[in-house]
Amino acid sequence: VWEDNGMGDAGLWYVRTFDGREADFLIELNGKPALAIEAAWADTSISAGLRNLAARLGTPIVQVVHTAGILRVENGTAVVSGDRLLRVLP
Repeated sequence: VWEDNGMGDAGLWYVRTFDGREADFLIELNGKPALAIEAAWADTSISAGLRNLAARLGTPIVQVVHTAGILRVENGTAVVSGDRLLRVLP
């Protein structure tokens, strides 16, 4: 959809570093990391490993949980429900 709307070349990746830090999804836009997404059932705390990975990539983090609504937004991170995330993605 991003490509069809002229927003650039988009990609969806799974990322894991050699030391085991990972992001369930990484959205890439025009060859650069744009957003790290972690999926969790109920855990609203974002792991230090994911924070470090996102800092190294220069991307904000969204943790998607089963609980409805927007649970927390602070310092480049957000904890939201899946439906909230899908509402803002093109």
